[in-house]
Amino acid sequence: MNIGAMNRRLEILRYTTISPDEGFGEKADYLPYKTVWTDMLKQRITPVAAQGDGQTVVVTQGFKVRPVDVRKGDKVVCADRKYDVVDVDTSDRSCYTLTCKVVIS
Repeated sequence: MNIGAMNRRLEILRYTTISPDEGFGEKADYLPYKTVWTDMLKQRITPVAAQGDGQTVVVTQGFKVRPVDVRKGDKVVCADRKYDVVDVDTSDRSCYTLTCKVVIS
């Protein structure tokens, strides 16, 4: 792991209950959980067969971070772009690799 390459800030957002259920369901949202340094890896573009008549591509972005409590389903923000965490590779004890998809809003 090259610590010098970790030159960007990554904010981890976790789905958190804001207020208890008052008859209409709990209020919950993604709130800031932790901010860490990251190495932003090269984007991966993968062609996939779309349901229907054509092909489409899936663009994923990788991030390397020091070991931290991050899970599939969390969201991360880096350089003002929001991403969904789709996989967390914990096979290397010195750093975790997050695979994320861009959130289009």
